[in-house]
Amino acid sequence: MDSSPTLTEAIDAFVLYAQNIRRLSPRTCASHRRHLGAFARWRGPQTPVSSLTYMSLEAYILSKAQVSPGSLANIVAVLHTFGAYLLLQNLVAQNPATLLPFPRRTRPLPLYLSLPQIEALIAALPFSPLGRRNQALTRVLYSGALRVGEALALTTHDLLWGESKIYVRTGKTAAASRYVEFLPPAQEAVRSYLAVREQFILRPIPLLFLTYQGQALSGKDVNRFLARAGETAGLPLRVHAHLLRHSMATHLYQKGVDLKELRDYLGHASIQSTDVYTHMGDRQVSESVRRVHPWAQPAAVREAEGILKQEGFHAQP
Repeated sequence: MDSSPTLTEAIDAFVLYAQNIRRLSPRTCASHRRHLGAFARWRGPQTPVSSLTYMSLEAYILSKAQVSPGSLANIVAVLHTFGAYLLLQNLVAQNPATLLPFPRRTRPLPLYLSLPQIEALIAALPFSPLGRRNQALTRVLYSGALRVGEALALTTHDLLWGESKIYVRTGKTAAASRYVEFLPPAQEAVRSYLAVREQFILRPIPLLFLTYQGQALSGKDVNRFLARAGETAGLPLRVHAHLLRHSMATHLYQKGVDLKELRDYLGHASIQSTDVYTHMGDRQVSESVRRVHPWAQPAAVREAEGILKQEGFHAQP
């Protein structure tokens, strides 16, 4: 008779080991138990762990053909970890999951808005003091392809009006920072906001974008007003700050900006993060971001406004 513990017993012991020895988070331990519990139900809860083989694990993975690659990769990772635990406890002669391959994850293509849709989004924002702030912030987010945290950390001193640039603090050192475009449509919106910004100031504060109480905005605040404006404009996607970043990156790539230039403009540490935009197809090497930026010339805005009228987009009263 096999004295090896059953799958159920081994899983219970493994989860305790993960909690008490490896100090994994409760959420991770719960995930391990859920995945291993599903495997035990498929294989048989009373199956001795000594009978586990690569073939049995492979058969289980093949039975999960309808599971997404990301979820399947999580299952394989848990089986690898569980197998290593069994080997550590001398319950198996070798880790049965060692040769179990990880499925290839497919990277989803970034969603983005067209330039007319960007203008429709901005037109849906009211022209109240808060609306002027939101218009300025939306144009700065899109124009600079900024992360929402980068935009909310901007100060009035970061606006380089004469150079049409914005200084963006990406990391803790100057080397990690960068400059992005600050072109006429964004400048005009920021000037309009600055004319009423004093209404937001209760105490001296250098941050550019403030709440009505004179406090720093949060990313949730930004995504909330963007989502509402997107619904008002009738846009097909739920709008959030990162969608504006994806949109500008895609527009620049479509216009021919080289991947290395695009990486630098976005502040990506690795070219692999930028490579996702190559889904846009063939393009020529760019001369500069400024040359092809959608807002580089006022004519681009006039053309966008003309397209908006043709497509039936109108500003809200």
